[in-house]
Amino acid sequence: MIGEMETDKRDRGRQSFAKKQAAERIERLSRRESTAGQRAYGASYTKFVRTMRLVLPLIAAGIVMVLFLWPGGREEAIMPVQENEARFKDHKIVKNELLNPEFESTDKKNRPYKIRADRAVQGEQNEDLIMLEKPVGVMTMENGSTLQVTSKAGAYRRDTERFFLTGDVDFIHDDGYRLRSAETHIDFRKKIAWTEKEVTASGPDVTILAMGMKADNEKGELVFTGPAKLVLDKGLGGLGGL
Repeated sequence: MIGEMETDKRDRGRQSFAKKQAAERIERLSRRESTAGQRAYGASYTKFVRTMRLVLPLIAAGIVMVLFLWPGGREEAIMPVQENEARFKDHKIVKNELLNPEFESTDKKNRPYKIRADRAVQGEQNEDLIMLEKPVGVMTMENGSTLQVTSKAGAYRRDTERFFLTGDVDFIHDDGYRLRSAETHIDFRKKIAWTEKEVTASGPDVTILAMGMKADNEKGELVFTGPAKLVLDKGLGGLGGL
């Protein structure tokens, strides 16, 4: 009887030890998967943030077009180019209005860009206000990739050096990264961009849903304001379904 009890006790001890070893192996495996997942996530997120930080340089390129259209002190009316006159013969041209403006140049880093819009108008009451209809900007980066920005409308204040995009604002990088919001503000003096509207930012393997966004070009920071949600499209193991 005593022998059977001792045998049973040893069996329970071996089972307990085996369970403990199994638990430790699972924990080590989970820790390795978590570390690998975090590394993969970190690399993906870092690339995502670096890509989205290209927003400010492209918008700055758009301002070059605005200054090109309305240099300081210019008083004469801006008229459409000759080839557009027939197309818009039924459209009433007002003072300081340009139809289908398009501009090409390079930035300080020698990156080529193109800016166009359906219409550009200088404010009648405030000449520091420039309004754009359906602006589109495309910049080619050093590695050959492109970044495009589109919106339904835009407005630039020359006195405050602030730019405002509204209506389906869409930043698209050809690597598959995209940031969308209802509106975006840019302050060129402070070199920041922000929105207090809902933001959807996505990449090949990550999606961020947030209630706002702030980008600081000087600090190289891109902050999404909460409540925010991060979705890893590949379901990386060990991250608990973040």
